Amino acid sequence: MSKSRNHEHILRIKPVFRNLIPEVVIIALLLAVWQGLYESRLLSEFVVTSPQRVIGYLWNPGILRHWSISFERVTMGLSIATALAVSLLVMCIASSRVHSILNVLANTLRFIPPIAWIPLAIIWFGIGESSKAYIIIYGGFFPMFLSLFGAYQNLPEESLKLISINTSSKLKAAYYGYVLGLTPGFIHSIRLGFGVAWMSLVAAELIASDVGLGYMIEEGRMLLNTTQVVGGMVLIGLTGYVFDFILRIAQRWYEWQN
Repeated sequence: MSKSRNHEHILRIKPVFRNLIPEVVIIALLLAVWQGLYESRLLSEFVVTSPQRVIGYLWNPGILRHWSISFERVTMGLSIATALAVSLLVMCIASSRVHSILNVLANTLRFIPPIAWIPLAIIWFGIGESSKAYIIIYGGFFPMFLSLFGAYQNLPEESLKLISINTSSKLKAAYYGYVLGLTPGFIHSIRLGFGVAWMSLVAAELIASDVGLGYMIEEGRMLLNTTQVVGGMVLIGLTGYVFDFILRIAQRWYEWQN
């Protein structure tokens, strides 16, 4: 029985790995085009660096410190954004008036890009970690909240009624109806929130930072070091891709389990 279940589990997440093949092929093609453009010498080395130089630069042990600080900042900021999004969703479910107010605010503020908040963040929080956290939280909150609320609105009312009828307490009904029902949407909202928060990272680390991937890119710009700039961009892209891939597997696994 256990072997059969494990086999079903593998089949369930197999499409995620199957989709990985064309993605890897596309990345390989892009690297080949990049290398070809560099070898053609159509553009100077100042404009286009080589993949080998970027890979060699990323082997520098000091790069790990930049990456770990940036990932820690985004993880902490996203955790706070997640707590806010879930709390406000509960408030929206409990009160239609709260929902109306938050719906207007969310659909207005989400159009203001995180980078536009940098001057106010400096005025409000100074140039320390708080201002960076604000930019990251702001960037991750809105896609998470709106995605979660969309998942809540898509819950089938008939299923919620059946759960309510067939469970012995309101707490159990809430667990089976909302917690389990919203978990796939919750995982998807984290994917969206992490994507925007991770992209907001560069903007956040432009605020008087002396460490992090955003700082690394900005330092490379000031030093006219194309390899350093591209290296920071590659690390940001790869980290986002790996994190999103892990969440895709988690989403598939949960859907299969339930």
